[in-house]
Parts: sequence; structure tokens; C-alpha cells
Amino acid sequence: MDELDRVKIGDDAAILAITSKLQKITMTDLPTIPLWYNGLWAQTNNSVWTNWPSAADGSNHFLPATWRGYWNMTSAQMLLDLKPAEAK
Repeated sequence: MDELDRVKIGDDAAILAITSKLQKITMTDLPTIPLWYNGLWAQTNNSVWTNWPSAADGSNHFLPATWRGYWNMTSAQMLLDLKPAEAK
């Protein structure tokens, strides 16, 4: 963090290099201990969009998760995998 603090504003390459190191440290050296299970539920409808997340093989497995109004985890990928429903 001290190294990142010394990077000049606009030096995007240095910022990227240092934050990549920080991410690696966080993912390998710091334990993640969930304090509660919040669950993940979603309701979908195939009338306008299809290919919603499913446990089926070959389907969209990205999760539509939000937390405090923010999309996180793989929500953006889930939206990108949706397909328009066939016109009736």
C-alpha cells in the first residue's frame, strides 16, 4: 500500500502492476471466512429474454447477484449471456 501511495496520478501502468500484486496477496495469503450464508435466489421469465442461469450442462452458469443495490460476482456476464426470446 505504501508503494501504491507513492505512484504519481496518471501512471496507470504502475498502478496496475501494484494493484495486481495486492490482489495476489489478498487471494493467496488472507483467509476468507464467511460470517453468514445469505443465499442467492432469482426469479426469471422467458417471455422477453432466455438463457437464464441454470444448473443444466451447457447453460449460463453466471449468477445474478446484487448486494446493497450493486451488481457483483458474475452479474454482468449473466446479462451478456442472455438471448432475446423468439417473437410469438
